[in-house]
Amino acid sequence: MASASSAASSAAAGADPINTLLAFAEAAVNDDAKCGAAQASLATWREELAPAVEAVREYLRALRVGERSIAERRRLYEGWTNARKRAAGRFFSWMPAEPPADAGAGAALAARLKEATESPGHMAFLTAAGEVNRAVSDLVGALGSGRSNRSKRAAKASTVLSSHAGLNSIPGAAVDRHGNALDDVGDLVADGAFEGTGTRVVILQLYTQSFDCSLPITALKRKGLVVDHFAPAGCELTSGSSPRARVMPSPEELDELLGTASQVWVISDMRAHLTEGHLAVIERHWRAGLGLYAMGDNAPFYVDANALLARLQLPTMSGNQHGDKHAKVLDEAAVAAAPSRGLDAERLARGDLATTGVVRLYEGITVATFDDDDLEHCGFKTLLRESGRGLAVTARRDPEGGAGPVVADGAFTRLFCSWDGAGSARFVTNIAAMLATDLGGSGAEEGAGAEAEGAEEDAVPTMAEAGGFEAECDVTFERGLAAIALAPMPDPTLLTSDIVLDNALGSGEAAAPFVLPQVYSVSTARALVESGSNPFTRQPLQLAVPAVSLSTDVNRKLVGELLCHGLLGGARMPNTAFMLFYAACQQRVLAGSDHKGVFAFFSAQIEEHITTRATFGDTGPYMALRDAMAYYLVSTSAEEQRKTFSFTAAAALTMARLGGGEGAVVLRTACRRALVRSLHAGLLQLGKASPEALNEALDGLLYSKIWHGIATRGSERAVTMEQLARVALPAPAVEPTLRAAERLAAALGGAPLLSDSQATALSVWARFRTRSWAAGAETALVQLVSTRAGKHVWNNSPADWRSAAELAGLVFLTEAEEAESGPVPGFATTLGPSVFRWNGDDGPWLIDPTSEDAGSDEWIAKAKAIRAAALRAEYHTQDPNGYPTAVLPRGHRIAAQSGPAEREVLNAASEAAEAGWSTAAAAAEGASSSGSGASGLAAAESALVELADLTGDETFAAAKPASAHCNLHRAVQRVMARPEHADATECTEAIERDVARYLLEDGKGGIHHACVPRAVPMLVRSLLEAKERDGAMLFTSSSVVSFDVRARAELARAAEQWKAESAGGAAPVMWKAP
Repeated sequence: MASASSAASSAAAGADPINTLLAFAEAAVNDDAKCGAAQASLATWREELAPAVEAVREYLRALRVGERSIAERRRLYEGWTNARKRAAGRFFSWMPAEPPADAGAGAALAARLKEATESPGHMAFLTAAGEVNRAVSDLVGALGSGRSNRSKRAAKASTVLSSHAGLNSIPGAAVDRHGNALDDVGDLVADGAFEGTGTRVVILQLYTQSFDCSLPITALKRKGLVVDHFAPAGCELTSGSSPRARVMPSPEELDELLGTASQVWVISDMRAHLTEGHLAVIERHWRAGLGLYAMGDNAPFYVDANALLARLQLPTMSGNQHGDKHAKVLDEAAVAAAPSRGLDAERLARGDLATTGVVRLYEGITVATFDDDDLEHCGFKTLLRESGRGLAVTARRDPEGGAGPVVADGAFTRLFCSWDGAGSARFVTNIAAMLATDLGGSGAEEGAGAEAEGAEEDAVPTMAEAGGFEAECDVTFERGLAAIALAPMPDPTLLTSDIVLDNALGSGEAAAPFVLPQVYSVSTARALVESGSNPFTRQPLQLAVPAVSLSTDVNRKLVGELLCHGLLGGARMPNTAFMLFYAACQQRVLAGSDHKGVFAFFSAQIEEHITTRATFGDTGPYMALRDAMAYYLVSTSAEEQRKTFSFTAAAALTMARLGGGEGAVVLRTACRRALVRSLHAGLLQLGKASPEALNEALDGLLYSKIWHGIATRGSERAVTMEQLARVALPAPAVEPTLRAAERLAAALGGAPLLSDSQATALSVWARFRTRSWAAGAETALVQLVSTRAGKHVWNNSPADWRSAAELAGLVFLTEAEEAESGPVPGFATTLGPSVFRWNGDDGPWLIDPTSEDAGSDEWIAKAKAIRAAALRAEYHTQDPNGYPTAVLPRGHRIAAQSGPAEREVLNAASEAAEAGWSTAAAAAEGASSSGSGASGLAAAESALVELADLTGDETFAAAKPASAHCNLHRAVQRVMARPEHADATECTEAIERDVARYLLEDGKGGIHHACVPRAVPMLVRSLLEAKERDGAMLFTSSSVVSFDVRARAELARAAEQWKAESAGGAAPVMWKAP
């Protein structure tokens, strides 16, 4: 047997101490004498193991600094885990290849498993392995994934946050003259909360005029935070015999400092101090979870703060707003009466961790501000608005995508001006405490009970079995306390992404594969887990979870430890682990597991005994999970219900099950809105990435006939929820979403969660969206809900799919129908119908081509005027040239409403706007007086305002004239003039595709008419004939041919036609104005 001293000496000599210690344990197992006496001599074992354990500890201490050490520790830890499982498997190598056939064989197997697990050799091995586990306990903590590396930099929320975190007013607390709670009773964390944690704050004070940062630093130290304070070289803070700050570190020194910091403060100056190296170091650490407090003030005191924010693609500050007033939290009645922005709006965030204990806050003397749209687009929450125009002064963003939290502040004067005034000291200290705290699991971890502390890997601790669930073991047929097993994950951090941690309740499909369907007795489960797998299914096993009651603290703690290890890779977030496990158990029940009873038992225990915040966030009271789900679905406003659809669906299914059908309308509304949010967010992301690709996909849903990207009018069709989901959602989310929606529909009454009319309206809204896709998700959702179509979707108002589509803007396909209802005339010349005849070669004549002055300038001007008059009569327009170029933009020409009378009023306003535009256009062309042009514009503007008021759609008020005229002839001419088609002798698919692309880019008129696909080949042939006939005259220098050139080119042919018709004795028919 290898001795402990030899193991220690091997470690000292440079061998891998962990594997050396493992070899020590395995050798001990093979020593029969040692094994036989193991149970009586565990103290001796520990004495002999002690030197080797210490060697491991020393080895680990040498691997603490830098990213390479983390990778090395991960390798060692994984190596130890795998080696231990291989060694443990030796004790169960005798396991039969086939499961027991009956209860007798099962009992025999159970007895032999018990004998193996309680044998001296196995007990000796577990003792040695336990010592190794304790020796490498630092590794488990170092490798715990947490949220975006925050757990490595920040303290756990459960250990530092006060019980009133997020409350502006502290019940029972004495207050100052501003209404803020006195002393530290109102702070986010108590004095000394971070003492002994080593939580570090790095302050880069770049503005130093009459300001030494001593007040904030004192406040931070009072909380137990470690502060590193730096200022530029040569300033008053770093000069003299008693410098009050250290000289700014080099980028390399800053890199080392930020490696162990929870946050960095950048207090900006009017000129740049940070180098490219400094900015790069801060960015790298921020993206690895470092908190950032970027502070500026009125222009120009935000140079470095803006440089850093811009580098991180976050909102920057600007301006110079005079403040020097106080912002306050309004009461509920005042908030309801105030607009969302404006002088009466609430200036101070309600219920935020940063404003804990603050009801009135000094805003600063002069401040810089942020653009609201920029903040929303980047996911920031506004904490403070200035008193003049209600602009955002301070805002924050939670950790996202691995990056750390951010606070952006345009009022650093509060650090030294009125520091002890209204709330300034508390506000800044709260921000620092928030940035120094790991709020993983959305701040809800505190309700799970005590944190996991040093549980041995793979162990099944002693738990209170009273009230547990009993079942028959799948392997041995014995009946007793049941347990289920968790499978190992290919990546321990698989379920620790932000989306899973924030929506654990909705991540059941992701977690369910690792919550295995078999049920074992606890003793059998323990033996199989120790062996490493179920020998009959070959399924690897990670650990076993006993089906015990969670009504006791110890059971909640120990089961929580197991779930954190099994589902979160060791990250200690018991509430998140419990909710993931709950979601997986629900999936097993819904899938019809043979052991629904045990999974239903786990679900019921978690619903009743695991507590969380009512909002599933940072604020709100703690309550049982089932009560929190009800509160979220019923009491939380639609604006606050921002969890994913899968989360909302899971909560609603639970409430439907527990409520027996009561409240189905409320649950359906919450779920429908969550689904709309999910689909809308997906459409928004696709629109940002590629609007063209999104439009193409939506066209495929909305129309059955599409010609080279142009939808054909009359082929409109309803869109189903499933069709829209397959376009809007990422592929992995589609099937889970559809399954959840189907289950909800069945549980809540049978009707689909989103009707065809609602799915169609949402599709049309996205397809014909005119605003920028760069808007934030909430802004875009507000834009949707403010439209009539959006209200139909959001509020479930009744409408068939055609009405819903019209509400959303599909009606543009019916524009200028009269103008395109007949066949499209061919080319008499290169640009359309004859200038002499109306509606083709058989139509009435516009002018006599045989008159004495035919071909003169005066005659051509007369012909052009007559032709324009005919076009005006045909298109019902006042455009000087006769084309319908002054109409409301597509999607607004006819606003379909529920009643004929209302529709008639809207159509009248629409026509009035178009008439006003046409009058203005005629004046611009000189066809009428300039005075009539001004009055036309005024009339159009008045009609548009009326439309906006009638429909509630503000986009009408800003509408500009569009064209309903389709430039089909010109499109063919321009495409055929291109070099690649210049020698074409027939219409090809490439020509059709290019014509379609031209029409789409031109964006004018009824290009969706059913005749367009048929007309293009005919027009190409006609053009080829015209080129052969009149090419020398028409195609000399330009692809654009004027009216007079066209008239002269076809004059001779027109005269021959006139004479041929006159030869019959009857005079040719002339066009007459209606």
